[in-house]
Amino acid sequence: MPVADKQSIAENIISLAFDTLSMQLKPFRHAFAELRPEISKEISSIHTDGTTLFCPAEETIRQYLNDKSDINRVVLHSVFHCMFMHLYKTDSKDAFLWNLACDISVENAIIEYSADCTHSLADCDRIRAINTIRESTGTITAESIYAYFLDNEPDESETELMLKLFYRDDHTVWYRKRFGNITEDSYSENGETPSIYKRADDRPAGGEEEKGQTSGDNGERNEDGEKWERISKKVSAEAEFEQSQMGNNGGSYLQELEAIQRDTHNYAEFLRQFTVQGEQIKTDDSEFDYIYYTYGLSLFKNMPLIEPLEYKDDSLIKNFIIAIDTSGSVKGHIVQKFIEKTYNILKNSDLFAEHINLHIIQCDAVIQEDAVIHSQAEFDDYIKNMKLHGFGGTDFRPVFKYADTMLTEKSASINGLIYFTDGDGVYPETAPKFKTAFILYGNNIKANSVPKWACKHIMTDNAIMR
Repeated sequence: MPVADKQSIAENIISLAFDTLSMQLKPFRHAFAELRPEISKEISSIHTDGTTLFCPAEETIRQYLNDKSDINRVVLHSVFHCMFMHLYKTDSKDAFLWNLACDISVENAIIEYSADCTHSLADCDRIRAINTIRESTGTITAESIYAYFLDNEPDESETELMLKLFYRDDHTVWYRKRFGNITEDSYSENGETPSIYKRADDRPAGGEEEKGQTSGDNGERNEDGEKWERISKKVSAEAEFEQSQMGNNGGSYLQELEAIQRDTHNYAEFLRQFTVQGEQIKTDDSEFDYIYYTYGLSLFKNMPLIEPLEYKDDSLIKNFIIAIDTSGSVKGHIVQKFIEKTYNILKNSDLFAEHINLHIIQCDAVIQEDAVIHSQAEFDDYIKNMKLHGFGGTDFRPVFKYADTMLTEKSASINGLIYFTDGDGVYPETAPKFKTAFILYGNNIKANSVPKWACKHIMTDNAIMR
């Protein structure tokens, strides 16, 4: 068959795939309209750079003849990568694990949407693999899977199986704008480990970033990312309405879309609500006049007229409670990452008082543990040896009752309490005497259940893992 005929046939196949997907997945039609198909005989697999959907002529025809649903599946796979912003988050230290996590999250979203035109007989095997991960992560997003893989790196046989189940499109072009010319496909045709998935902390194939290229490419990447963020918001609104009409809460694809819309960058600022004024033993530069200080040194031979203040008023966290919902709804891996993130924010923001009383309380339906931290050294030791206890039902009241006891029996002031949970549990009927916030995370967040007297802050996988 002449090359021109193959290209024309492939164009018709991709056009039909877009039409079919637009009919069966109506909320996503906005996304399909943003990708321009381009048929080429120079490439070996479908992939996208966020603007163009590059399609190999012969492979497109072969896939269509083998399974009409399969071509719909791979097109949707690439579109979901764009909507979930995966190709704009290529700064992970392990490109192999990040790309694999993206593929798994996208295939899971496709399975959960359950469109007839993307049905695959291999989905049963995919679901089994996904459920194994879900047992530890609680959620199936690229960020949560990536974090899980960092701590539980798949071995060679597991990697081979997951590539077979979840690989659909080439991700090489995602990195080209950051790392210069990358010409080889990220997945080799003989099934060996893809070059772009090298097990290394450095960059994927393509080597050093080209000087003079970064600023223009970053501007283009930012513009593309903003475009897909707008599309994702539009798709999310329509998909959420569609799911409400169908009487369910949607699946991971909605969770991924909602994650893009949340303000996840202000957790550090959120923590500052709970600081108090206190004196620290350090120089307060704002209250010190260097003119008089240096004048005294020159006039009286190293005898200053004034001395710097030896203390400084700062906003500090002194008496604080971090309560962790250790019921079955919040997974241990995420809990530890949240504790580590909170610790790092406090540590790096100079919010720790020199002497603190930080209670880390684990609770499901009852108090399981109260670890009291007095210093950064103790916090380091706690994180290193942290073990979770509980995994029963969820009742928030024991923590608040325990805190009230601290106030009355120990005459302790409490600057605030944050409770890490999905929000599904029994709340106190009355407001406590200290500032309270519920940090909400999970697959089915119950944000509307949080009482009006408490603050609430939604955190995504990306916010926790970053």
